[in-house]
Amino acid sequence: VSDQANWGGEAIQLHFEEPSGATIFHDSTPEENHSTCTNCPIITTGFYGQGAHFDGVNDALTMPNVLNPI
Repeated sequence: VSDQANWGGEAIQLHFEEPSGATIFHDSTPEENHSTCTNCPIITTGFYGQGAHFDGVNDALTMPNVLNPI
């Protein structure tokens, strides 16, 4: 997930601009495929705005199935 230029066709786009302690991360595509977590990553400063720091142990985001098999 990155905050690079928008070339279109993204399945999900997370900016990680939520406040520290957030459990919902908002998708900015028209589909609004918001992600949730129970063991959430730490929100930190990234290259372009904020980013998510995953500790490699149990941090994870749960995303809806955004792929259309057709």
